[in-house]
Amino acid sequence: MRDSSGEEGSKKFFHRFKKLDTNLMRQATPQKWPAWKQLKYLGNFLDAREKKMMALWTILLTIGLLTLGWRLYSVRRVTVPTVGGEFREAIVGQPILPNPIFSQTNPADADIVKLVYSGLLRLDGEGKLVGDLAESWSVSDDGKTYTFKLRDGIKWHDGEKFSVDDVVFTLETIKDPVAQSPWRFAFQNVNVTKLDDRALAFTLETPFAAFAQALTVGILPEHIWAAVQPTNIRLAQANVKPIGTGPYKFASFTKDSLGAIQSYTLNRSPDFYRPTFIEGVSFKYVTDVSAAEEEFMSKRVDGFTYVTAENRERLTKKDVKSYSVPLPQYTAAFLNGKGNELLKDKNLRRALASAIDRQRLVHEGLQDAAVVLAGPIAPGLAGYSSEIAAPSFDLAAAEKLLADAKWGKISREDFLNLRREELIKQYQAEVTTSTANGADTNNGLNVSIPNGSTTDTIRAAVDEQLKQEIAASQTIFLKKNKTPLTLTITTSNTADNIRVTKMVAEMWEQLGVQTVLRIVEPSRIARDVLRKRDFEVLIYGEALGHEPDLFPFWHSSQIDDPGFNLTGYVNREVDKLLEEARISTSTVARTQKYVDAQKKIVDDLPAIFLVSPQFTYLVRDRVNGVKVQNVAVPAERFQNVEAWYEKTGSKWK
Repeated sequence: MRDSSGEEGSKKFFHRFKKLDTNLMRQATPQKWPAWKQLKYLGNFLDAREKKMMALWTILLTIGLLTLGWRLYSVRRVTVPTVGGEFREAIVGQPILPNPIFSQTNPADADIVKLVYSGLLRLDGEGKLVGDLAESWSVSDDGKTYTFKLRDGIKWHDGEKFSVDDVVFTLETIKDPVAQSPWRFAFQNVNVTKLDDRALAFTLETPFAAFAQALTVGILPEHIWAAVQPTNIRLAQANVKPIGTGPYKFASFTKDSLGAIQSYTLNRSPDFYRPTFIEGVSFKYVTDVSAAEEEFMSKRVDGFTYVTAENRERLTKKDVKSYSVPLPQYTAAFLNGKGNELLKDKNLRRALASAIDRQRLVHEGLQDAAVVLAGPIAPGLAGYSSEIAAPSFDLAAAEKLLADAKWGKISREDFLNLRREELIKQYQAEVTTSTANGADTNNGLNVSIPNGSTTDTIRAAVDEQLKQEIAASQTIFLKKNKTPLTLTITTSNTADNIRVTKMVAEMWEQLGVQTVLRIVEPSRIARDVLRKRDFEVLIYGEALGHEPDLFPFWHSSQIDDPGFNLTGYVNREVDKLLEEARISTSTVARTQKYVDAQKKIVDDLPAIFLVSPQFTYLVRDRVNGVKVQNVAVPAERFQNVEAWYEKTGSKWK
């Protein structure tokens, strides 16, 4: 048993000793609070309970201080983008002329131009026009004079100073008819004048509502291009090794053994006037969408633009961000009367239009990633009107129109005989020209026939072609006199275009129209089809831009290349409306003229307007800062590329 009286005595002794120590310390040091060096003796004055309490309060105080420090750090420090990383994309096709005055017709060129070059104006991440090389600008009250002041200190990627002279040189080159720039018609009645070293003015003969949009065209360096004659401008090496003032500069490219560009690398320009974060951008060029899709699925690239109804769900994964916006663009079936004389018959064109179920195209063909369109201006743009209605899907009405145009139904066997005779005559009519130079020719056939072949060989080849081009399921055929109703439909080799084209072909086959599909690679569509107007029916999309100027697409002056009036459409009333709309400074008046012009175009049916698609862009989620808004063409996905980033750091507010 413990002696309680002894324990009590020990406690009294401890307290007397503690009090003595305290009194001695107070006598030695008159301070009320202990000095820092005296704190090490604190344990001598605390009993076990007090020591535990002191340890607890020390822990709590430490936690509190750490928490307060972390909260202050979190509030006062912010995460910011830093320079680093590489952005990669696989592109179908290859660059041919990555030059801003030519790049409109080739998406692979347009992508490079968007990153390498700058215009006087640019579209920001929200699709609004803001200054780029221009620091400020103004427009005269009559809408005829645009005055610009340029930013100071801008440099070309080779270190040369950017100047007003570069702008003047670029615009004069565009206007030169020898250069054949697609931009020429936007500047043909425009004079550019240098006012001083940092200012210039554009003077228009008449106001042009969409002129400011045209000033987004990239500016060329005069010191590089002045020595190149306009006749040789498309051949110059400077096209594929561009020098610009944009956020990225040319680094390198690789070619295969045949000279085709396989990859293209751009590096961040340290002299660009806006902060840019991603260190490099590289493009890998592939032959088709499936190859691009494989690159994206394998995570070898970071961006993908070829989203279709078929691959959308498969490609949209957890680590992928999806951006979708409507395009100011229309997809139409362009009907070329010069390519096929039969298409000059308006009743035939009306019948073809009535046989198309547009709602089915949108729902089944495009998985609702588009809207039905009746005219060339898409919803949301000035000039769009719900008053303009697409021809109703009515197969019975289409059949009556064909009957009125004297097209009669015939059996499959009769059609085969007529079509065989037509193809043999076509071959015989054209073979003479190819014989002159000793070359073999297909003469429009999908099978090869060597020159000098016997009649039996020719007939066998033609029969092989007929097996290929006539659907086994088609039972109804049409003829007028001895002419079978056959149409060749051309389109670009993209999944959505092919799906829509096949659906249109099936709808026309139900009417009795025999169709032949011609699929052209996207990289060749401009050169082989558009410029030559080499098609009968073309299912293709035309982008109007943010200001819906119909002039380049439907004015009669634009029938020949580089204009975009693909069907050779001529209507003087439409010409007048489009001319007046261009010069109108009143949005209301301009809109009404576009509506009136559309009504006439839709009634004349040079094209069957089908849908207005949407643009979907997929990006790996490690890439931040991406904005895809108000995109008119795919290259505009890079509108705010300087704000994209992969790496981050922190800084104090």
